[in-house]
Amino acid sequence: MKESVRFLNDIGEITDSISDLLTNSPNFNVISAIGPQGAGKSTILSMLAGNNSRQMYREYVFRPVSREANEQSRHQTTQIDIYVTNHQIFLDCQPMHSFSIMEGLPKLRGGRLDEATAMSDTLRLTAFLLFISHTVLVISETHFDKTVIDTIRTSEQIRPWLHQFRPKLSIERMTNLVFIKTKASSIDTAPSVIRERAQLLRLAFRDSKWLKISKEPFKCLLVLEEIRVKREHLYEGEDEIDETMLNEFDEHIAQLRVMLQRNRDDFTVETAAMDEKKWLEMCQEVIRDKTFHRILKEFHRSDRDRSSIYAENGDR
Repeated sequence: MKESVRFLNDIGEITDSISDLLTNSPNFNVISAIGPQGAGKSTILSMLAGNNSRQMYREYVFRPVSREANEQSRHQTTQIDIYVTNHQIFLDCQPMHSFSIMEGLPKLRGGRLDEATAMSDTLRLTAFLLFISHTVLVISETHFDKTVIDTIRTSEQIRPWLHQFRPKLSIERMTNLVFIKTKASSIDTAPSVIRERAQLLRLAFRDSKWLKISKEPFKCLLVLEEIRVKREHLYEGEDEIDETMLNEFDEHIAQLRVMLQRNRDDFTVETAAMDEKKWLEMCQEVIRDKTFHRILKEFHRSDRDRSSIYAENGDR
């Protein structure tokens, strides 16, 4: 593959051509990225997939948001994009709680943006990725984004019931969560600060049944300084290139790439019983599963009721 393609289309179904990208190898790794708009999800995934900090943005396998789109607060990724290389399956999700995405959704009466529908869309995609991924990268400009964490904790409860799927799925499988703080300042990189913030993240997920976070602070929370996207032989802002910073960034990415190969829970009861194509079948079953959609509708109904109450109180 030269670049990523759409995995989920606009109506939430898997693109027909995805099967051609996958093999019968059982030794595969699914890595997803979620987080708010502009945090750098596409950039981080591109680096993990083989790009480096010195390449131009148009060479990235997941195209980062353009300068013009960023200035207008527009998003780049819609639904989920996929890139496959060397049995690594990378999934890039549209931004969480994005006003730009919300604008494209149906509106409530009176011209209000339908926040409940937007939240339901975020929960659907997040729950889907938590179930089908070995590791989910939570990428944000802040070390502890409460809105994102609350969304993840809610999404982990929205699970399909695939009892007839074969090979038999492991109900005890846990998905790895790795938090990445981008655009870090010098104080963010202090070891004592990272340990303290990693502890907060572990506390937030201490009772999680299906999500796990490393007990090692520097594997739980990765802190990255901002790199300027290179555009046509010039870095954004046209500042002098900081070679030391770029080298450190690439080194962190290399370490993360190695870490993501380890500590993966099998999707199935039997070891290595699922290959890439079977994984795709599982993804399709999740999308069709009635239990998954029933639970999602319950959360959607609850959010809509709360939104209606807030709207009524605001009109008084």
